[in-house]
Amino acid sequence: MLGAGGVTGGAWMAATLATLSRAAGWDPSIADVVLGTSAGSVMAALLASGVAAGRLVPASGPPASARLSGDGWVLADLAIGDAYRALRTRRLPGPGSLHLALHALRERAVLRAICGLVPRGLVPTAAIEATIRRSAPAGWPPRHGCWVVACDYRTGRRVVFGQEDAPPTSLASAVAASCAIPGFFEPVRVGGRLYVDGGLHSLSNLDVLADHDVDLVVALSPMSAAGARGGWSPLSRMTAAMRRRAARQVAAEAESLRRRGVEVLLLEPGDRDLEAMGPDVMDTERVHRVADVAVCTVGERLRLPGVRRLLHRLVA
Repeated sequence: MLGAGGVTGGAWMAATLATLSRAAGWDPSIADVVLGTSAGSVMAALLASGVAAGRLVPASGPPASARLSGDGWVLADLAIGDAYRALRTRRLPGPGSLHLALHALRERAVLRAICGLVPRGLVPTAAIEATIRRSAPAGWPPRHGCWVVACDYRTGRRVVFGQEDAPPTSLASAVAASCAIPGFFEPVRVGGRLYVDGGLHSLSNLDVLADHDVDLVVALSPMSAAGARGGWSPLSRMTAAMRRRAARQVAAEAESLRRRGVEVLLLEPGDRDLEAMGPDVMDTERVHRVADVAVCTVGERLRLPGVRRLLHRLVA
């Protein structure tokens, strides 16, 4: 499971996957199911399409030079700040999806209601779609459980693209929809309906695996941190609150799986990771620092006895 986390969360997951692959001698792409939400959907699509975990990690140096150096970093275009600039198009202010807000209020889902009330996002998802098409030109991987979570922009209903009951669409469009943060990215149209970030339902969506025949789940949750502390700025406080909420949610989802007899290796950012990430999950200037720190912190975590036992199961 690869959770939501924006640009900085994506950098943390990239380093975590590469470190996990080296430590366990395990290729994440061979997992029975690769489930991704938002930034995690990018990783899921690339892994399921055969991209090596090591190619997800940014090279040393600033994002611009890494992009131009031709070093094979498949996510280089997504670390360029220009990829997240809004088109200069006039839009009337107002709720992006009043229907979503009303549905969410009936369910007392306050954060989802806010996502419906904020104006519709203006940033195109072109860079995300181009990255997926370039690295996965064949589209959906054959004979592979690649699942991408998004939400209907009108109802908030969760949709898992790649499953049989989901609307048919391209892998690139599914990933773009999963990444379309309300109020930031433009919603993505699939089959006549608009879809946005799967994080509206859950920043992890680990419970999607509850009815699937698995015995071990490796879950990367870059947005969750039970001990996250906000700073003086409103953005810092809001991000910390989201991290604490995400930690409670993913913990509950993981516990539900464990009650079914499924072992769960849950990896989350630590204090050093959070410091490197900062409060702005879309800060492209931090990706190299985040990845460098994660290689160290995740390496330390993977050496713990209980974790090593689970890593042995991956290759057993």
